[in-house]
Amino acid sequence: MMRFLRSLLLHPLAAQAVAWQTAEESEVRQHLARNEYTLVAFVVPELKESKALLPEWKTIHRSDVETVAVSCTATPDLCQAFDVVSFPTIRLYRRERPMIRYRGARKAASIISFVDRTIRPVITSLNNDTVASFSSIDDIVFIANLREEDESALGLFSRLAEEHRDRYSFGKMTTAEGQSQVHCYNNIEGSPHNTASLDRVSPLEELVSTCTEPLFRNINRHSFMGPFTKWAFLLYYLSDDKAERAAFRESMRPIAKMFNETIKFLTVNSGKYAYLLPDMGIPNDKGLAACNPDTGEAYPYQGEIGPDNVSRFLKSVIDNEVKPWDKNSFVPTPVQKVDVYDEYDEYDEYDEYDEYDEHDEHDEL
Repeated sequence: MMRFLRSLLLHPLAAQAVAWQTAEESEVRQHLARNEYTLVAFVVPELKESKALLPEWKTIHRSDVETVAVSCTATPDLCQAFDVVSFPTIRLYRRERPMIRYRGARKAASIISFVDRTIRPVITSLNNDTVASFSSIDDIVFIANLREEDESALGLFSRLAEEHRDRYSFGKMTTAEGQSQVHCYNNIEGSPHNTASLDRVSPLEELVSTCTEPLFRNINRHSFMGPFTKWAFLLYYLSDDKAERAAFRESMRPIAKMFNETIKFLTVNSGKYAYLLPDMGIPNDKGLAACNPDTGEAYPYQGEIGPDNVSRFLKSVIDNEVKPWDKNSFVPTPVQKVDVYDEYDEYDEYDEYDEYDEHDEHDEL
């Protein structure tokens, strides 16, 4: 990594003016020693991923959290000392406590929510007056209604909260009667979920998986391989127009909820993943097709794309009233295959970044 960072100093792009306002090593260390909370973005200003973060980063302002940007081009030794190997990397440093890595979408609203939930207690104590407002405080909220002296359930819930506190918010109430339960509120999809089985960890893990699964997945290089095997069918909407894909998700939301247990709805940038079109039996640059993930059989949809029409089409696919596409029935327009790993993909509100997602290994430029 050091060789990569130092090579950027000699690269023509590095000579261009960049808009990132970054701190020197001494300033960074002063911030970390002085402030209770310091939100740090480690960037390589010349890279497009760091450039994409810049307008979002500029809008992040909190009176109780200092924001600092570090250029790993200008201060490679500092980034190596902090074990930063991907760019951009975002971390919240807490004085005299371990730092917390940010793993969400690189959008200001998501980053601010991450800071909010990190500053709050791992589990917020609630009562009848506060539980309603807390249930909508974040995109995903878990609230445990625990029977008094149920230490086992509290222990399981506490471990769950510690593991996921950077992504979701957690609260608890106590009750003198009934069984301990955990409720999950997915405020993105408007879908509540709950479990009453708190005698072991697996029901809680299943609750997390179920509650946080979005109705739609945007196919990118992180989500390309699924996992999608739990659904009987996958419904692909392919278009090279981002606005069209967003409009499809909005119009099909009620249908996606209706078929949520059976069919996974996926949106795909057909300009980037054009080679999927002939696999789905779609002759043009956009279209809709259902696919059986077990057999690979495709069911291309022909007709006007609207909620009622798509609903009827999906019911006919489930009921085996539609035959799978015969690959010999026509020859689609040839398309150029694009390497799914060679471009920066768009992310939706559910996508997560690990620090090692971008530029894990570098060659000299």
